Amino acid sequence: MHTTPRPLLVAWNVGAIGSLGFMPYAGVLLGDAGLGGAAIAGTLALVPAMNLVGAPSWSWVADRTGRPDLVLRLATLITAASMVALLSARTSLAMAACLALYAFGRAPLGPIGDAMVVQALGKDRRAYG
Repeated sequence: MHTTPRPLLVAWNVGAIGSLGFMPYAGVLLGDAGLGGAAIAGTLALVPAMNLVGAPSWSWVADRTGRPDLVLRLATLITAASMVALLSARTSLAMAACLALYAFGRAPLGPIGDAMVVQALGKDRRAYG
């Protein structure tokens, strides 16, 4: 049975789940940076848009390389780095770029993670879920 080192699991959990705790406050952060309602809505709309682009893109890379574990590591790193960068972003453009990168990086964490679990279960796939 393949085991993943504990630090990688912690990093994945922080990237996949922990970063979601930020999203309810993203609008407040953008408002504090001086954006108006329409600009906040437009900036926050980048998140689902980048998910629509990111998930299939990352999945394609994982399928073509045969290394979904590396894709998850890279995506987790991008997600964490974009959150750290967001802490120091001072302009609305920088914040929008960080949010877009966050969403693009986070897009494959759930789907590819689930696919890897199902694959690891082998004949016991029905036990998942």
